[in-house]
Amino acid sequence: MNIGVYANWGVYECNGELFIPEIHRYYIDELLSRYECVHLMTKTFTKAEKGMVSLSGRNVRVVRLPFFNSYMSSVRHIFSIIKSFSRLTKNVDIVYVRVFEPFCWILPIIGGKRVDYRFHIVANPISAINSKSSDSAVVKFLKVLLFYPEYIMTLMASRNHKFTCNGPSPLEEIPKYFHRSIKPVVESSLVDNDFTEDAVSNYSPRDGRLVKYLYVGYLRQAKGIHDLLVAFEMLEDRFKGQVELSIVGNGHELDRLKQIVDSRKLNVHFHGEIKRSQLREIYQNNDVFVNPSLSETGPRVVLEAMAQGLYVISTRVGYCQYLLNDIPGALVGTENPSELFEAMMKVKESNFNFEENRSEIVSKARQFTLKTFFDGVLNEKN
Repeated sequence: MNIGVYANWGVYECNGELFIPEIHRYYIDELLSRYECVHLMTKTFTKAEKGMVSLSGRNVRVVRLPFFNSYMSSVRHIFSIIKSFSRLTKNVDIVYVRVFEPFCWILPIIGGKRVDYRFHIVANPISAINSKSSDSAVVKFLKVLLFYPEYIMTLMASRNHKFTCNGPSPLEEIPKYFHRSIKPVVESSLVDNDFTEDAVSNYSPRDGRLVKYLYVGYLRQAKGIHDLLVAFEMLEDRFKGQVELSIVGNGHELDRLKQIVDSRKLNVHFHGEIKRSQLREIYQNNDVFVNPSLSETGPRVVLEAMAQGLYVISTRVGYCQYLLNDIPGALVGTENPSELFEAMMKVKESNFNFEENRSEIVSKARQFTLKTFFDGVLNEKN
């Protein structure tokens, strides 16, 4: 059997060889363990993006989409997108759709009943629109108004097929009419190689009770990264020389963040974008993972941190409330640097035994892997 994937991840082709972001190759490999061939419907880049890896030796076919990076920019390509839908559905038995990719509700109309469909909500665009602080209330309203027909059509199409969402949090914002059709599934990118004894055995208690905090992710306002810096500045004022913050990732806020750190002389270290295969060492060299995001359905990096035994402090977003309900960790409100500081301070003042609790945190992460994710989405048993 062949599977189609509608996920606009982006690929680059050079001399017949395909390259894809590293994180998405994990998804491809898991699907290839279940199906003969993956037909990936996505845009193509004219040059390799940083962090891309080769798909050499893998049975992957690309169904090319016109280049677009938002719903509004996709509208003018609607007829080209529909042609790509037709090419995809002719060659596959099942299609995995990452909702809300543009016009995905048209796929079942094009492919008909011969093809099975698995719709999985990875994010809620309406929530993303409303959380964009740079837009006025009027602009947000107009964006939602323009997108809403697409939103409802996609939910209607999904309801008529196998329908999952990324953890229970999306149900809070989706109209109740659709709730009974949706199965929450925690999306994880963890694979067996992410779980090693190193997560526990390689940990060494810090000299002088130094506590090391870590952030991994995109550097943009919606990730709450500025709230984290405010909270850390308060923390460092209280525990000078006893706390440290590492920031891993890239984004358009990077230069601004560096200016803030330099001007306030904070003990913050920027590591840039790091390949996932090299991230394990970063995780293992830290104690506390902080997720200050304003809006998420995940995020997957929380599970990555847990797989390495880190204590997690997160805003109440996505499936974090579900993950941290019975293990050491802390939840705080969004856009609340003071509450974030309190949680960061509490774990420092309590002399929390990071070494003793790592095994429990890793065990919780083992429940959520890429395999269990696709078992849920594709309705396959373990």
